[in-house]
Amino acid sequence: MDDQIETREFFDWVPSCSFTQNLKYDWSANRDSSKGRLVMISFRLASRIRRGKFLRWLGFPYLVVYRVCVEWILGIEIPPLTRIGIGFSVHHGQGIVVNNRVIIGDACLIRQGVTLGNRSEGDPYGCPVIGNRVVVGANALVLGRLTVGDDAVIGAGAVVTHDVESGDIVVGNPARSIK
Repeated sequence: MDDQIETREFFDWVPSCSFTQNLKYDWSANRDSSKGRLVMISFRLASRIRRGKFLRWLGFPYLVVYRVCVEWILGIEIPPLTRIGIGFSVHHGQGIVVNNRVIIGDACLIRQGVTLGNRSEGDPYGCPVIGNRVVVGANALVLGRLTVGDDAVIGAGAVVTHDVESGDIVVGNPARSIK
């Protein structure tokens, strides 16, 4: 029962601003990365199609192209149902894996090799909630049902399996605060 409620609420989510505003903020956030711009424009369009009821069937060919181009060719796995706030930035995007249940706030930045997801198949809803203005360093792993607070920084190669407070800086395996 709880899983059904959580699923319904997750799928009923709507972005905080319009499609064109999302594109504008993402374009600006990725001004130094043409690959980041391409990925975010492709993601926003796929997300719009996937969340729409009528467009989903008409847009199915685009969803296939999105999967082939972004996931297989560019090496960035961000499913269309992932909740991502405005101004999301991808730097040196390669090998990025984001579970479709992850929630990412506004103005976040992730670098290459980052994995955001659940810790086991037995807990499909156990994914991180990333706050606003969070920076996730290269090859970091953020796994499990946890919260990363606003303005936090996750260092390169960190393995985060517990909550991170707002404004905190965590590094290492297992991740520990250095602030």
